[in-house]
Amino acid sequence: MKPQSKQHFSHDHILLLLQPDEGELINCQACENPISEPFHGCLPCNFHLHDGCLAAPRSLDHPSHPSHPLTLHPTPTYPSRSFTCNACGSQGKAYSFSCARCEFDLHVQCACMPKTTLVGNHPHQLKMIFGSPYKDKTTIFACDVCDGTMDPDQWLYYCGACDFGAHLGCAASNGRPGNDSRSKAAREEEEEENGGANVGWKDSRVEAEKAMFEAERELQEQRIAHQLMLQALDNAGDYVGSSYTRKYYYY
Repeated sequence: MKPQSKQHFSHDHILLLLQPDEGELINCQACENPISEPFHGCLPCNFHLHDGCLAAPRSLDHPSHPSHPLTLHPTPTYPSRSFTCNACGSQGKAYSFSCARCEFDLHVQCACMPKTTLVGNHPHQLKMIFGSPYKDKTTIFACDVCDGTMDPDQWLYYCGACDFGAHLGCAASNGRPGNDSRSKAAREEEEEENGGANVGWKDSRVEAEKAMFEAERELQEQRIAHQLMLQALDNAGDYVGSSYTRKYYYY
């Protein structure tokens, strides 16, 4: 049976599986986005995480930064207590995947975005690229979804055949479901080109689940040992008489 509680390295307490009430406004501590589906949280601490954010690996090899692995930090490491995401260019004050050596930072949600997507009525899949598609980086170009100017240093989804590009956020909000019609070999080739990031993510999630189960098992053993200690103290108190002062500890 799958446990309903989990442990996360960024919080001291066990996180319970919870369901948001209708109309309740709850934001995820990791990505700062609203939570609308079942999630894990600590009610006394007002601490909440999307299950997807909860499963984020502690370290990530991402094709956008092949020089070094990115480390998951629960708070920004800069004195300003904020960071600028190298993917979307917006500010962040919560969790980030970071390379301290290069001062390279990504929102959790940006780091996990799919490498390809379908947008609006565009007939082709768009591929995520990590900067301007043009050799001349001074070329000014616009998002084909919102018509806003694209920053040449930020990520986008792009179709080279049609010269069609979109901001990450525009692609996400205008995406459409669709089956990946590519062959298995083509998908494996893309994963290899991406440095195996997708495979590494899945492996990291499995390892994170194992670590959570182990932490929960250890906590349960500690609780049992504590209960046995309290029982022993009770027995000792009964033996020495009423002058014995009993102390109780609660979790």
